[in-house]
Amino acid sequence: MRRLAAAVVVLWVGRWAALELASLAGHLLPRGPAPRDSARQPGRLPGPFEG
Repeated sequence: MRRLAAAVVVLWVGRWAALELASLAGHLLPRGPAPRDSARQPGRLPGPFEG
């Protein structure tokens, strides 16, 4: 039972740490072009053959 509880805590803390790192990376990376300046329409994903 202790191992299960420890595994749950490790997974929960690991998930939290991953989310914090993703948030930090999002703040450190440069911003992309504004939607009006972008070649694509907002919300449209590129197709498999578009660069």
